[in-house]
Amino acid sequence: MATQIKAPNLDPYITQNGVVLQDWLGWCLAYVQTAFGTGWAGATAWDSWTQKTQFKHADGNMPSGVYVPIWFSHTGTYGGVTKNWGHVAIYKDGVVWTSPYSHKPYADRLTIPEIERIYNAKFVGWSEDLAGSLIIRIGDVPMSPDEERNAYQIVLNRAMEHGGSGRTGYKFIVDAKAEVDAQRSANAKLVADLQALANKPPKEVKVEVEKIVTEYVDREVIKEVEVDKPFTDQDGVNWIKSLWNRIFKK
Repeated sequence: MATQIKAPNLDPYITQNGVVLQDWLGWCLAYVQTAFGTGWAGATAWDSWTQKTQFKHADGNMPSGVYVPIWFSHTGTYGGVTKNWGHVAIYKDGVVWTSPYSHKPYADRLTIPEIERIYNAKFVGWSEDLAGSLIIRIGDVPMSPDEERNAYQIVLNRAMEHGGSGRTGYKFIVDAKAEVDAQRSANAKLVADLQALANKPPKEVKVEVEKIVTEYVDREVIKEVEVDKPFTDQDGVNWIKSLWNRIFKK
């Protein structure tokens, strides 16, 4: 199960140097980071995937029901420079929103095979985060924005203590995140169980109350029927006092 932490605006205004872009061709990373409302994600999509993405999955098992960044390898020549620039888009349940392949200020809706064909790209995976912000969270317990920030900072601090950046630091982050998720799920289940117990009277208490009420109410009703005289207000007061004393002062 996955929870959406940051939902995207799939038709945002993309700005560069304070100017709204009217041509989104080639601005895949700007589109995705603007849609999710994150900070700067890197110089290129490939740099962001290889250097700045923390919780990434090199597979096609994207969770259903949530929007996630998906990543591609893409080598081309732009501005006289040939290298792997990468490509990034937004995925949910088989549909991909991507910066367009033509000159226009809105996204194309495609599939992964179509992007691979049109962009001469190769799908490499998906991520839970972008530019240091969690986009989704894997697990049964939703995390509030404050919890997200605190937990993320704790995990990153611990990672720096146990190897800093690089593969060792990255592995610790992944391991620590799994531990945090497991602990929070266990804590949430414990809280839910205790709350349910608090809201539900113990069976023996419930049975005893029912037994007492039935016993004395039935007896008083029978007695009242048998008495052949007017039932005054004082009789009512006395009856209530008697019932109270029998039930609660026994």
